[in-house]
Amino acid sequence: AMAKGYVFARENTQMSLKAQVTLAKIAREIESNHIATYTLKSADDTAVSYTRDDPSVVHTIALAGAEIRLDGITLVNSLDSLVFNYYDCCNAKLETPVIAANLLRIRRVDICLRLRGADGIVSEMTNTVKVQEAYY
Repeated sequence: AMAKGYVFARENTQMSLKAQVTLAKIAREIESNHIATYTLKSADDTAVSYTRDDPSVVHTIALAGAEIRLDGITLVNSLDSLVFNYYDCCNAKLETPVIAANLLRIRRVDICLRLRGADGIVSEMTNTVKVQEAYY
């Protein structure tokens, strides 16, 4: 029983670390600070598309089955859910999918992911990303 408990604890710790790394990567990707050409292209509850340095290259972070993918590359699997919520400058939640006219109004993105670890234990983690106002 003790060995089984150790294995569950180890697997859940690994799952938690995976979730933390994934959240940090997503936040870094969609953060607009210091990127003059950053533009949100689409935003819904399980995917976000944007450009960063090169406005001709659109990047996408999306839920695909039980995986989070960045431009088709798996960041993490064993996912229970991924939810993006978008807010304007007054902290009013924007309806998803965010219509094109409202993409420039997004000032905050809340990311929530849930991972299923050993023995069905679910870890939920959230992160908030500020999106700077575009001046163009």
